[in-house]
Amino acid sequence: KKKYIYLRYTEGGENWAHRDGNNDTIFPYQAVLMLSDAKEYGGGEFYVATKEESLIVRTSCPKLNAGDLVIFQAGKDGNYYHGMKTVTSGERKAIGLFQEVAFK
Repeated sequence: KKKYIYLRYTEGGENWAHRDGNNDTIFPYQAVLMLSDAKEYGGGEFYVATKEESLIVRTSCPKLNAGDLVIFQAGKDGNYYHGMKTVTSGERKAIGLFQEVAFK
């Protein structure tokens, strides 16, 4: 099965570091397709994070434009999380893309 989610954030919107999955389903790789141009919003940088002991280390992507696609590792067996910094102005729109893999 394929799954997607429409992501729309305005000023103050933020997406904390997390991993997506529900029940026994996990998404080993995910993608974010940007719909907004960088000039339409402030902040809102996408990042990938790792947990090192009690610290979360974030690696941010350059600011994304409409049509940019970021593919990232998201499996529960890895040490990777993802999120988005706070939107400081405007409106940031994107689509999150998932490919399900069921584990038994």
